[in-house]
Amino acid sequence: MESKTENRRVMRSRYCHLYEKDGLVSLYNSLFIDAIYGTEFLGSLLDRLERPAPILDVASAYGERREAAASLLQTLFEKRMVVDDYGVEDEHLHALKERQIASRQIRTLDLIVTVRCNFACRYCYVKPGGQDRLLPLGDQTMTPQAIKMAIDIFAELSADTPGPKEIVLFGGEPTIRTDLCTLAFEYGDRRLKSQNLPILRVLVTNGGVSLDDGFLDFLARNEVFVIVSLDGRPDVHNQARRSVDDNGTFAQVLTTYRRIKRAGCRTGICVTVGRHNLEFFADDALQFVTALQPDDLSTNACLHRFGVETNPYRVDVEDYVVEFTNMVCKLRSKGWIPQQIADCLEPFANRTPKLSFCPATGCKLVATPDGKIGFCEGFMFSEHHFFDADVVGSPAFQETYEQWRSISTLDNPECLKCPALAVCGGGCQYDVYCESGSINTALDTYRCKQNLSLLEWQIWDLHRISNRYPVNTFDVVSPDPNAWALTTSPLRDDKQLKPSWR
Repeated sequence: MESKTENRRVMRSRYCHLYEKDGLVSLYNSLFIDAIYGTEFLGSLLDRLERPAPILDVASAYGERREAAASLLQTLFEKRMVVDDYGVEDEHLHALKERQIASRQIRTLDLIVTVRCNFACRYCYVKPGGQDRLLPLGDQTMTPQAIKMAIDIFAELSADTPGPKEIVLFGGEPTIRTDLCTLAFEYGDRRLKSQNLPILRVLVTNGGVSLDDGFLDFLARNEVFVIVSLDGRPDVHNQARRSVDDNGTFAQVLTTYRRIKRAGCRTGICVTVGRHNLEFFADDALQFVTALQPDDLSTNACLHRFGVETNPYRVDVEDYVVEFTNMVCKLRSKGWIPQQIADCLEPFANRTPKLSFCPATGCKLVATPDGKIGFCEGFMFSEHHFFDADVVGSPAFQETYEQWRSISTLDNPECLKCPALAVCGGGCQYDVYCESGSINTALDTYRCKQNLSLLEWQIWDLHRISNRYPVNTFDVVSPDPNAWALTTSPLRDDKQLKPSWR
C-alpha cells in the first residue's frame, strides 16, 4: 500500500450504522445507501475511529497482520464507512436537497368527485362504520363547473412541470357519478393537450357499483388505470369492507373487478392492511396476483381520523413488516414484484434515495366537492391547508404550498441520525398532524419504525441472497445490490393457486 494511502487520517462516517446478527456485522451507510458485511471485528475497529487517526497507526496495532488491517481500512474508506473529511458527505447531502426541491413540482391532480359512498368500511378515516363525518359535508358532489375549474388551475400551475401529468379520481366513491368521471378525463385531455405531454388517468374505486358496458368501454379506450380495493379472501374482506346496509361486499367487488379486466383496462388491487387481514394478506396477495392477474398491487395503512385517537384497525409496526416481507418473498418466488411494492424496496436495491414519501409534498393538488383546493386529501374535512379556488395563487396559498414543498428529512436533525434517512421519504404528514398538530415539526413515528424495521430486513436479506461470508477476521463482503434486484415482469402463470372464490 502506498504511504500516502497508509497515512490517510480517517474517522467513522456520521452515516455509518452497525447491525449485528448471528455472529456477523453489517456496516450500512445511510447517506450513500451501501452495505458491507464482516466479522464482529468490524465493531471494535470502528470504535478506534470515533476520532480521526492515520490508517497506518491503526493498522500497526495488529502487529504481523497490519497489512490486512490496512487493506480492510482502505476498503472501509472506499465504501465510505470511514471518511477523511466530512465535506464529501456535506456536498452529497446538499446535492440531494437540490434534487429534492427540483423534483417537487405539481404533476398530479386528485379530484374528490363526490363524498358520497355506498360502503361503510369499519376502518375508514372519513366515515368509519357508517358514523357521521367529523365535519359533515352532506352528500356533496363536484359540479361540472367545479371539475373544469380544478383542471384549469392544475393546468396553469403545472404548465412548467416536465414529464407526464396525472389525473386521479377519488371519493367517496367516484363511480356513483360515472358522468362526472367521464367529464373529468375528457376535459383533462382537452385542457392538457396543449402541453404535449403524456397524461396518466387513474380511477380509484371500491368496486361496489355495477358499471355499465359503455363506461367500461370508455375507461379502456382512454387507457384509464383502475385501482380496486380488495382486502383479502371473502370472509376477511367482508369483516371490514361493508356496504351502507351492513352487508359483505366481496362478491360485488370481485364481479366488478373481473368486468373491468375483461373490458381491457389496466388494473391494480389495493389492500388496506388492518387487524382484520394482517395474518392473511401475504397469502391472499399471492392469490390475487395469480388468479386475478392485476397489473399492479399495493398496500395501504389504516389512517387516523382527523383530530381523533389512533385508528383501532391499525396494526403493530413490527407485525406489519413481518407480513409485508413475507408477502415480498412469496411474490418474488413466483417471479414478480408489483411495481408499487417494488417502489418500497428499490431505494435500497438500486441505491436511489427516496426523496418524498407522498406527492402531497409539493407534487399534487387536491380538489374537493365544495370548491376548495389543497395538497392532501386527509385535510379535506378540516379547515387546514385548503383554499377557495379564487384565491389559488395568492400569497397565502403560495406560502402554504412552499410549507408542504419544503418538508424534508434532509433538514431534520433527528432524521439525519437515522439509518433509514435515504430510504424513508419522510412519512405521512397527515399522520404527523393528527399526532402533533403540525405537518412539519414532528416525525411520523409509525412509519419511522416501519422503515427502520424494513431496512434491517433488507440488509440481511441482501446478505442471505448473496450467500457470501467473510473468510477471516479482516475480510469483508460487499455484495452488489443488483443481486437483490426486483423484477417487475408480469406473472401470468395462474396454475399455482386456485382459491375457492376464483
